[in-house]
Amino acid sequence: MVRLVTAAFVISLLIIVLLIEVIRRGNKNRTILEENEARYRDLAHAGANIFWEMDPNNRFSYMSGDSSLFYGTEISNILGKTLDQLCKRNPRIDFEWGKYESALAAQKPLNNFILKVRLPTKDINIFVINGKAIFDKLGAFQGYRGISKNITHEHLLSQKLAYQANYDELTGLINRYSFNSRLKAHVEQDSRSGSCYICFLDLDRFKLVNDTAGHLVGDAMLAEIAQLIEKTIGEHGVLGRLGGDEFGLIILDQSQAQAQSLCEEIIEEINAYRFHWNQRLFNVGISIGMVPVTGELSVTELLSKADLCCYRAKDLGRGRVYIANLDSDDLYDEQLQMGYIANVAQAIEQNQFYLVKQLIKSSDSMHKNQSHYEMLIRYRDEQGKIIAPGLFIPAAEKHSVITLIDQWVLSTVLNRYDDFFPQGNTQVSINLSGMSLSNENFVSEVKRLLTQSTVSPELICFEITETAAISQLGKAQEFISEMKSLGIKFAIDDFGSGASSFGYLKNLPVDYLKIDGSLIRNIVSDSSDRAIVEAIHSIAKMMSMKTVAEFVENDDIIKVLQEIGVDYLQGYGIEKPQACE
Repeated sequence: MVRLVTAAFVISLLIIVLLIEVIRRGNKNRTILEENEARYRDLAHAGANIFWEMDPNNRFSYMSGDSSLFYGTEISNILGKTLDQLCKRNPRIDFEWGKYESALAAQKPLNNFILKVRLPTKDINIFVINGKAIFDKLGAFQGYRGISKNITHEHLLSQKLAYQANYDELTGLINRYSFNSRLKAHVEQDSRSGSCYICFLDLDRFKLVNDTAGHLVGDAMLAEIAQLIEKTIGEHGVLGRLGGDEFGLIILDQSQAQAQSLCEEIIEEINAYRFHWNQRLFNVGISIGMVPVTGELSVTELLSKADLCCYRAKDLGRGRVYIANLDSDDLYDEQLQMGYIANVAQAIEQNQFYLVKQLIKSSDSMHKNQSHYEMLIRYRDEQGKIIAPGLFIPAAEKHSVITLIDQWVLSTVLNRYDDFFPQGNTQVSINLSGMSLSNENFVSEVKRLLTQSTVSPELICFEITETAAISQLGKAQEFISEMKSLGIKFAIDDFGSGASSFGYLKNLPVDYLKIDGSLIRNIVSDSSDRAIVEAIHSIAKMMSMKTVAEFVENDDIIKVLQEIGVDYLQGYGIEKPQACE
């Protein structure tokens, strides 16, 4: 009997111990479950995600996370409903419902479906949904389990970036990138119809508005002008802002006469427009270049020609339309020029510029104590073809990149002086553009280069044209004075080519007058040319200047110049330009 009681007691005790262990393990598992639940909830909140499960009827049966970020309501109001019921679908705004429902019907994975939800506040939430179908051990479908992420902010940001990539923020017009894409499409589609035209529009006198009233006022005016042009063209074209105060216009389904009439209407509207600011009125004009779209020209070539036509319209007096004649080469040289100087820095880096030297010889055969050369720049294009300075120099001046070329020439001469002139004691003449005279950065660069060089400044002579000296007399005086203080010499180039007088020479302390070749070529047979050259030489002597005759091509010319007493001679009759070794 005692044994039976003892056995029963031991069994009861074991049962109690087992129950305690089961309870302990149950509490532990419950704690783990609660911790996991909290962990998932925290992760969901941190990542703007929700974890969810659906039953076999695709109704939400479980959800963890902040459901208000998706559906604008609590989880209790979501469970038991389908996604279709929650989203209040609108065919005009929803993304991928068809694909989503097809995946559900086939019990396939839900991979990155993007859907929209209209909130009670009428706002729209956008989210991406991922999930997998759940099956039991027997293969019976149990529903879906997955995760959703709110991507509203990312989507709106993407839309904003897409807008900024294609539209100009100030005017609301399409930007250059989008305009080029539209033009390319029309080139491919309309090139055979002959009813499509590309126009380049550039405002006249707009810089005056920015300079006098400020850029904020200029921007406001620019936005109004864009609206005015867009209203004027109506449905006849596509308008884009190419940058600054430049616009591009594609005119569609119009004859040349109609396209020209539309451009003239734009000009009239802009001329009549007035911008009111701070009790002041501002007005601008506009010049337009127009080119017919054909399959023979690429988008780049069309825009380039339209740009050149616009420049031609400005040259002819502004406020007008200039239409390209594709059967004529009237814009060919200008187009070449623009291509040559499109990237001066790259041309310098790739050694497309190089120098040659031409002797400036003393007319006195006894005077040979110092050599004198003029440095001449040449340009070699990508195909190795030599381009004449008469093509790329005017373009570089027109597009304000000539100072970069001037700096390169001076730097190259100073760095390679000993290679070019191993005999030493050689005076070197370097041509400068009028733009460089007024460029403060160029003055600083000259000083820096001279400081770093072992070449004496007294061996350098800057040549500036008579036209540049007269048109910027004040700047020329300042520049020459500052450079001569360093020891640099100066020459007035092409003297006598214009209708100027000798008066301004009194204010320019130059060392040489280079007599223009137009006065030298016929000096043997034309007595008036000889008289002018004699007068120039006489005045130069009175002012302690030396004279240099250009375009000296034969012995007869040399003889006449020696009779006059011209100090130096330069031209093919003396020596052709030589490569710098």
